[in-house]
Amino acid sequence: MESLIFFTLGQDFKNITSLYQERLISIMPFNNILKNILELRINQFAQAAGAGDTGRGFAIVASEVKELARQAAEATVDIKNKITAIQENSKKSIDAIFHISQIIKDLNTISSLIVSATEGQSITTKEITKNISQSLEAANVVSQNIEGFSQVINEGSKNSIHIAELSQQIEKNTKDLAKIYNQFKIL
Repeated sequence: MESLIFFTLGQDFKNITSLYQERLISIMPFNNILKNILELRINQFAQAAGAGDTGRGFAIVASEVKELARQAAEATVDIKNKITAIQENSKKSIDAIFHISQIIKDLNTISSLIVSATEGQSITTKEITKNISQSLEAANVVSQNIEGFSQVINEGSKNSIHIAELSQQIEKNTKDLAKIYNQFKIL
């Protein structure tokens, strides 16, 4: 958006410069015409000056007209110089605006790259978070399985102790039966 504004400003400056050039071109013929008219007037006054006292009055007027013509010519040159200076400054401004516009385009490109990289990092972070969550769920399942195995082992241990006690009881009962059997045999 900003580069479009600067581009438009640059175009406006170009248009202004063109207008100044047109004005300068239009002043130059005016300057030449003014010089020609004044030279003709001076010639007329000089011819009239040759006619006596009346001619002296015309000579004075001719001298004043000549001075005015010189001042008009200087003013025209001054205007031309000012317009040239304005054109040069306008060109420098246009160049600066185009340079700024290019910098803004470059910054927009960099900003787009940063946004893309940030989006990529966001996607990667979400994926990592998802993987961590799945790992935690798996760890919970393993923990529950270990707890279940621990309960089974405890039950198995209790059952082993009970079986050992039963086995000892059976062994005792077997010895008792063997004693009773041996008692009957002797009789």
